[in-house]
Amino acid sequence: MMSDLRSSDRMNGVATETVKPGSFFTSFLRQFRKQSIPELIESGDKAVIDGNNEDALRHYCNALEKEQHAASDDSSLQAALILRKIGLALSRTGDSFAAMSSFEDALQIQQEKLGPGSEDAAETTAEMLNILDGIRVQSGVGERQFVKGDNGSAITSLDVGTNLLEWGEYKEAEVVLKNCLKSMNDNDDSKNDERIKVLGAMAELDRAQGKYDEAKERYLEVLKTAKKMNANSDEEVDISIINSIAGYAEILRKAGDLWQAEALHRKVRNMLMASKFTQETEGSGNDTVLQLAISHTQLGCTVFALKKYDDAWQEHKSALDIRLRVLEVTDSLVSESFNYCAETLTSMGREAEALPLSLQAVEIRAREFGTSHPAYAHALCVLSKCYHGVGRSQDAMPLIEKCLEICESVFTENHANIIPNLIVQGDIFQAVGELEKSLTTFQRALSIHKTNFKPGQKEFQLEECEQKMKDVMTALKDEMAFGPSESMLNEEDNICAGTPMIVITDIGRDIDDALAIVMLSSLKKMFILNPLACIVTLAPEEDRACLARTVLDSLGMHDVPVGLGTDVACPGEISLRCFNGVAHQNPFHFERASSLMSRILTEAEPKSVKILCLANLKDISELIVKQEVLFRTKVKE
Repeated sequence: MMSDLRSSDRMNGVATETVKPGSFFTSFLRQFRKQSIPELIESGDKAVIDGNNEDALRHYCNALEKEQHAASDDSSLQAALILRKIGLALSRTGDSFAAMSSFEDALQIQQEKLGPGSEDAAETTAEMLNILDGIRVQSGVGERQFVKGDNGSAITSLDVGTNLLEWGEYKEAEVVLKNCLKSMNDNDDSKNDERIKVLGAMAELDRAQGKYDEAKERYLEVLKTAKKMNANSDEEVDISIINSIAGYAEILRKAGDLWQAEALHRKVRNMLMASKFTQETEGSGNDTVLQLAISHTQLGCTVFALKKYDDAWQEHKSALDIRLRVLEVTDSLVSESFNYCAETLTSMGREAEALPLSLQAVEIRAREFGTSHPAYAHALCVLSKCYHGVGRSQDAMPLIEKCLEICESVFTENHANIIPNLIVQGDIFQAVGELEKSLTTFQRALSIHKTNFKPGQKEFQLEECEQKMKDVMTALKDEMAFGPSESMLNEEDNICAGTPMIVITDIGRDIDDALAIVMLSSLKKMFILNPLACIVTLAPEEDRACLARTVLDSLGMHDVPVGLGTDVACPGEISLRCFNGVAHQNPFHFERASSLMSRILTEAEPKSVKILCLANLKDISELIVKQEVLFRTKVKE
């Protein structure tokens, strides 16, 4: 409770100050004690109006102390009201974390006394979400988009539950949605369309938590309600029925009934395509088109699980084409298609093509969802697969570790969604020579699979885990008998052999820089040089970076990252001579040179890295000025 807040350093700085008898502060405290709780609250409210938030906090905290002493317990509604006022005052002073603590205590009381769906609880939840938005904006992530009610009014309990579900707050969402459903069941006047929304949200929540049997029952109830509601409808395709079928198919997919899920998803896609044709004829909007993109995505995920990668690629590409036509490229739905396209390409052995799509997905999802959301975790998993596929397993390791960290905190223990991430981590451990860790990881993945699925469900995943365990155990036996395998030694040589080098270039200005990269490729294959990064400088930097990436990939150096360097004062841009148009072939994403070089040098051995500069010296100069110690300790020449 707020006793912790009152005893915090902030409040102790006031309450424990040494004062002389008869001082102003002593009389001030005596005045506090004489005031009643309503008077203290009123004084606090006046202080807020005057902009004196510190004075308001003193009044509110004193009122809370009096209320807790007067009440039979600390959980009165009056205490909740005061806690909420304290939270608002703290948020205005910029102490977001203390404000969240106060709001949490208020919300707990309101849920116990009034129920999670009460107006007071919803308002407190809304204030907490506002605090989170402020933290996200300050950190550069961006504000979340609220799910508004149909009437555009303040956030209702259903809207709060939907938001919490979308942002991965599953426990809180479950409390809110259950109470909302109970209220609708108790109310004979509740509308069927509202009931469908609540049941659909709860089915999605059950699916996210791995409660597949419960989710099936809810979707069947949604479908039954939707059919009853539209029994007399003349529409060829009703979206509520389509959503119910698609939701049920998704539950089957998650539960491992892939063949049945594929059949239902194909049915939904065909229904939507027919509806799309009708709406295009009538000149309707984009709603059905976007719904069709969702159907393409769901079918793509289903056939991907069946290892039909060509079919999956076509479905995800169709979804991406639709979304790029209708939405902004930075939309979260576009990032979903980027991510699934990248994942499919990786499974097809086309990791170099997948990498730029995956980088885009990670960037968008970090901004839209934050860096603790399952959607961001999935994007990290795909990116780690891309890096692993192009030979950058060391770079892939921290990404998959972060992915699993998020999943372990969001999902229930041994959740089925963790299995694919564990398989990726096991592959990466094996690639870097950590065979014992690889075996342990695959064993855990197998154990979780057997916990979540019945015999016959997701057999492909089960067979994959078992085969990978056999391969690792064979490698362990060979290592014990003969030492590290030749393939493992070769991989380590590819990672570590040769002199580490960072290349700075203004490629495209003339032909010699491109020829230098061709020579660099040959020297890398001979294990003479080990290029760690290619930094491009001189405007137009992004075009030069795209050109460098194209040249590196064409030479098989997918594992060499490209960074955007600084610019120098030039009269206008210098065109890409002999390469005009090449730079725009792919929408690559690039890291700034300052952060890329810093990361690479931090991981490097002392006095090991050489820097080859084929352009201006500004990037080297800035590195020396801003990180002199790092430069002196890691750069050889």
